[in-house]
Amino acid sequence: RKLVERLASGRGRPHLAWVQVPVLLPGERTSTRLEPAKSLYGRLAAVEAMDGVVDAGMWAGYAWADEPRCRAAVVVTGDDPVLAVEQTRSLAREYWEMRRDFPFAGPTGGADECVAEAVASSARPFLISDSGDNPTAGGAGDLAFMLGRLLANEDLAAGRATALHPGITDPAAVAECFTAGPGATVRLSVGGGISRGTADHAEPRELTGEVVALRREDPVGGDLAAV
Repeated sequence: RKLVERLASGRGRPHLAWVQVPVLLPGERTSTRLEPAKSLYGRLAAVEAMDGVVDAGMWAGYAWADEPRCRAAVVVTGDDPVLAVEQTRSLAREYWEMRRDFPFAGPTGGADECVAEAVASSARPFLISDSGDNPTAGGAGDLAFMLGRLLANEDLAAGRATALHPGITDPAAVAECFTAGPGATVRLSVGGGISRGTADHAEPRELTGEVVALRREDPVGGDLAAV
């Protein structure tokens, strides 16, 4: 909208002020429902309303990217270059000064701690998210670490509680399940096909179970097997 307005008015190219902030927070700690992000991002509207400012934006950066250049950034565009620089610096400095105050949007814990809390809780469903393993933003989707921690829990292993692991990308394991067929007992090495060697928790996990369902050529997941 602002680009169209700029072209229609013939006012020319605005100036741009850009400051990178050496802070890299995951999305779970930058929710604009919570302080200090709520107030910090809330300032943008007031900056944009200033005479001489066209647009103001702030980005947290992508914490899971293996890029030295990845960090937070503040950008202000405007016809008044001095004002744009001034407001960009102000927002960036406030971000920097608040860098230790950003809370997680939900409860957090280590894998075993979270599994134990889920087993002990009466709340159902009880969801545990391994947010760093994000297939929609660059993750391979083949980490079996959480599967290993579920299998290591005594209550789950004994059947006193049950858990559902939503999925791990492993075409070779799926092919073994199709070969074995529904109802068959399989012993599989699951995960780590792409991520192996990239981290301590990226190794495959051994799984013994029954093939309970198979699906060919799912439009999203391809061949699928439930064990």
